[in-house]
Amino acid sequence: MLQAYGHFKLVPSHLAFRFYRLMIHRLGQRNPTVDDSEIERIISLKSDILTRMYELDQNPFWTAHRNRLIRDYILPPRGGEYRIHVLQSKLDSLFGENPTNSFIYHQLNRVRDSFLRDGRFQGPLGN
Repeated sequence: MLQAYGHFKLVPSHLAFRFYRLMIHRLGQRNPTVDDSEIERIISLKSDILTRMYELDQNPFWTAHRNRLIRDYILPPRGGEYRIHVLQSKLDSLFGENPTNSFIYHQLNRVRDSFLRDGRFQGPLGN
């Protein structure tokens, strides 16, 4: 049976659930003081950021690599996880007057450009 779980694509339901739990576990390990509901909110905000990136850029990269970007590339440079208010601010900047001039837009486009040029993810994970 195919199922959409949270913000993830349609995949077999057992795989979606396992991936979702893995994401919560990995995010929880980065910031063990954060409870599951906060982690779910972090995942949701990251997903919203990538949805907005696709709306602005319409490159299939944003949907094809969504889960990897959520898990490994929308991170602070010093590790851990962004706090919810920081992610909300990043998302809000993508809806501002000049969203393509926002810091997060340029950071994520560098990840995209590097991937499209080299055919693989590389470099520091955090941005």
